[in-house]
Amino acid sequence: VSGTSQTLKAGIDRTCSAWTQILLPQNNLIQSKSGFSLVNLEGITQVITPLPSSITNQPQLKRAGFKILQQLNLTNTVPAAGVTFYSQTPSGTQINPVVWVRDIQTLFCETACGSATAAIGIIEFLKTNKPPKNLPIIQPTNQPIYVSVSVSESSPITTVTIRSPIQILSLNGSIVL
Repeated sequence: VSGTSQTLKAGIDRTCSAWTQILLPQNNLIQSKSGFSLVNLEGITQVITPLPSSITNQPQLKRAGFKILQQLNLTNTVPAAGVTFYSQTPSGTQINPVVWVRDIQTLFCETACGSATAAIGIIEFLKTNKPPKNLPIIQPTNQPIYVSVSVSESSPITTVTIRSPIQILSLNGSIVL
């Protein structure tokens, strides 16, 4: 897994959904900076912001995302940084993540993003004080990734788990997910 040296817990459950737990840093998980919410996950910082109605295509999305990353000084200070633009739809929260990878100086419009989904789940918990359970976050592909946040009395957030349905294909005796 990119961005972390630790082993993640992951698997496939009985409903044929792949899942993984996202590692959380011990401190400085959430920051507010220049009017933006920043979620500092291991290996990536996600900036969470509403999708402006003026953005209607990927080039505009990339330009706006990169401008925010530069404004927050994230293009050179962290290995990877994303701007997750979100909007509310009848299906739930829709995201459009743009991710900058410093070492290869590349900006991507993601088709699906686990760290962005986890960050949205964390922000949702902080807004409502209720840990989301299987909250659907609609990806740019229009498919959901579900996020759950677990809490305990000793820690506000203990784990974040993301999961998504998968289809198992068999090709020449090999399993492909």
